[in-house]
Parts: sequence; structure tokens; C-alpha cells
Amino acid sequence: DKWPRSLHARLVETLTQRGARVIIFDLYFTESSSATEDQAFADAMGKARNVVLTAPLELKDVTPFEGGKPRMPEHRIVKLVEPIPLFSQSAVAVAPFVLPGLPVKVHRYWTFQPSAGDLPTFPVVALQLYALPVYEEFLRLLEKACPARAGKLPRDAATAIEVRGVAELVRDIREMFVSDPMMSAKLREALADTPLGAGNNHDRRLLKSLVEVYGGTDHRYLNYYGPAHTIPTVSFERALQGLEPSGADAPVDFANKAVF
Repeated sequence: DKWPRSLHARLVETLTQRGARVIIFDLYFTESSSATEDQAFADAMGKARNVVLTAPLELKDVTPFEGGKPRMPEHRIVKLVEPIPLFSQSAVAVAPFVLPGLPVKVHRYWTFQPSAGDLPTFPVVALQLYALPVYEEFLRLLEKACPARAGKLPRDAATAIEVRGVAELVRDIREMFVSDPMMSAKLREALADTPLGAGNNHDRRLLKSLVEVYGGTDHRYLNYYGPAHTIPTVSFERALQGLEPSGADAPVDFANKAVF
């Protein structure tokens, strides 16, 4: 977060030119740097319209007083610490990602932050953005299960993101699932009865993933299984050049990828 922000701007431009679908910065940009550097990064995010920024949560314990004396219990206020306004306005979404602090290891994570009003965390926001190509099909599934509530959602992906906002869209859909315990089962049944055509297994998996994340609990098991490089890693330098991490001069394939 202390690097020249024109570097982050160049990275966003390179990834976008090479077809990245979603770009997520797991960095806190809560302080300004130089006006020129900040503006370059903001301009790149504003043009790309696919960048998610991470924000920390600030906890504050408040002790109620009665008759000049403290009384129990204390109340905990949880507040999202937004990036600087220039970045908050330019990013397509801002979301937290707080891991439970355990002495031995971290083996769970939150999908929705219950202490912050069921605020969606950035893996959920990233998934919803990545799944925008199937948004209208997902909306049709919701309409089969709950036509009255689904009718209030934006009718197309562009409106959903630009007008409603990603975080608010996610919270609206989450509320539908929370209010109806049978929603997940209804959508799985509707999905099974929906022909998507040959070669659309990827779309079906995305739709199933959306159903599972919206209809599941607010915390999940963090799956570390898999050999090294199961998730491809590219250095910042190689990513700026758009080249494979192996050192070869072949271009790396960022098309339709979510890049963290």
C-alpha cells in the first residue's frame, strides 16, 4: 500500500487489457499519497469498473452509563474503514475480509460479517462480480422461487452494478435467502430443471456456487488442500509485463480470470 500508486494503475490497465474479469486488491488504501499518484490509480479503476478494494473493520466497545455509573453489558460497534474517498468512488466495490484470530491456525473465514450487519466479504463480492455473465439467468431462477422479492432486483447486470451497487445487490439477494429457509432447495430444483445448452457446464457451476454462497452459513471452512501452485501465482513484475511466471516470454492468460 506504500508503493507508488501509478504502479497499481499500470497493473489494473494491463490486467484489464488482457481480459481479467475481476481484480481484487487485498491492501488497505486508507491514507492519501501524492495527488498525482492517487489520481492515476483512481482513473484506472474508474475506467476498468471491475476493481474491488479491501477495507478493515474497526471494533469499538461502548459501555452504557446509567446515573453516572457504567452498567453491563458492553456493546460492540463494528465499522467499515473505507479507503480514501477518491478510491471508494472509483472502485466498483469495497469489502472487508477479516479472518478469525486463533492461536494455532486459521481454518475458517466469513462469507458475511454478522457483526457488521451481514456485510458481504470480498470473496463473496468477487464471486458475484465474476458471475455477472449469468446474472440474468440467476434472476430467472430467483423469480421461479420467489417472484415477488425477485421482481425488486435490477433486471440486468449493468444496472445491478452501476445503479444498485455490488455490496447492496449482494445484501438484497442474501436477505431473500435468509428470509426463506427453503430458498436454496427451491433454486437447486429450478436449476436442475433449467436447460442451459451444451457446453454450459461452467455457467451451471457458477449458478450453483451463487446458490451455495447465498444460502449457506456466514462462515465456511478454509480449504488449503491441493499441491503448490494449485492457484497460479504471478509476480507483480511479470504481471505488469503480462508474461508467464516461468520466465518465458509467453504472455500469461488473464482472460476471464479473477485476479487477487
